[in-house]
Amino acid sequence: MSYIRELGEKLDKVGKGLDSIQKHTQRVNAKVEALIMEKEEKLKVASLHDSKGSFVDNLSESSGRSSWCSHEAYVDWELKVEQIHSCFNL
Repeated sequence: MSYIRELGEKLDKVGKGLDSIQKHTQRVNAKVEALIMEKEEKLKVASLHDSKGSFVDNLSESSGRSSWCSHEAYVDWELKVEQIHSCFNL
């Protein structure tokens, strides 16, 4: 009988852990969505400025961004978020 009780307690802990992960994932998703919208807005503003892209170049140089903030790194981050979603069937 105690074995069943222990299993029940372990299942409760797993359930609480999954709830915590789901809440964290929702917060991350909200932040990612906000970043996507911010990036899209910056791209709109940039396209209104110089058609040769000097505005975007100056923006990235003045903010001290490095290669980790490249388009490829951003796409990799989106892929990682999609993988997390698929793991939890969200």
